[in-house]
Amino acid sequence: MIAERKTESLQAEPLRAIDQKFLMKLFGHQGHQAHISELSPNPKTPATKRDRICQTLAESGFVEYDSEIFRFTLAPAGRVLLTLQTTSLPVTPDELKLLRACKGSMTPAKLGNSVPENARAQLIMALVDRKLLKVVKTAIATVYLTEKGKQFLQAQQNELVS
Repeated sequence: MIAERKTESLQAEPLRAIDQKFLMKLFGHQGHQAHISELSPNPKTPATKRDRICQTLAESGFVEYDSEIFRFTLAPAGRVLLTLQTTSLPVTPDELKLLRACKGSMTPAKLGNSVPENARAQLIMALVDRKLLKVVKTAIATVYLTEKGKQFLQAQQNELVS
């Protein structure tokens, strides 16, 4: 998995009912973390709306999330590197295979057998960091309830009890 943890600034706004449902679903999972696909507030909530809810809650400090590279493409520097006719390129053999396998905008899964599956994430991130690949789209992967989110839910529960 290609991931980076997102933590956003705190915001003091009351939560909408759909945001609270999202938090309660997350609270119900073991370790207060879950894959984004398990966190739809309602069965009919579209994935785009669910992702916006997660991003809003992250901006408010109630959740954190890991994102993964969903689509990438060759960057101009990567195209130039592939045209070089030299024996000592500044990439590993596996990185070179990955660059050569790039055909337009791709997902990691479309690399096929040319790049070992267990090394794809690491290779893609290394090439993105060196500006040889360009990220086209990221997706939310795992969502984590923060301490602020836990405190909010406990305060909500205390209000219901009293």
